[in-house]
Amino acid sequence: MSDLIERFFECDTVDGVCLLNSEERVVGYAAVSSTGYSTENKFKIGPVFASSINDALSMIRPLIDYCEGITPDAKILIKTLSGTVGERTLSALIDKEPEHEGTTLFKRPFRNTIDTDMCYIAHNHGGHFDA
Repeated sequence: MSDLIERFFECDTVDGVCLLNSEERVVGYAAVSSTGYSTENKFKIGPVFASSINDALSMIRPLIDYCEGITPDAKILIKTLSGTVGERTLSALIDKEPEHEGTTLFKRPFRNTIDTDMCYIAHNHGGHFDA
C-alpha cells in the first residue's frame, strides 16, 4: 500500500479492513469513513481493492454492518470509477444505477496506473486520485 493509504487508515474517522494471504501479505483492503453532517448518517465506502468480487464483498459487508451498528438508518455511498471491475460488477449486484457522475480534468496528459481489475470502489476525494 502507498504511504497515503497507510496514513488514510490512521485517521480517526476511518475504519477499514485488510485481506491477508497465507504469507500475511495484503491482497485486498477496504475502508469506510463518515461524510457530510453527522445528522445525515452518511458513510462513504472506499477505497476497495481486491482480486475478486467475493474478496471485495467479504470486506464491504462488515463495513456496512459497522455503519448500521452506529445508526440503523445509515446511508452508504460508493463511488465506482469508469472502466473498473467495480463499475462492471457492483451496479448489477445492488440493482441500482448511479445517481451522480463526475469528470476529472487534468492540465497535462495523464497515464492511468490504477489496476482496474482490482478497483471495486475508488478512493477519490478532494486530496487524492487513486493513480
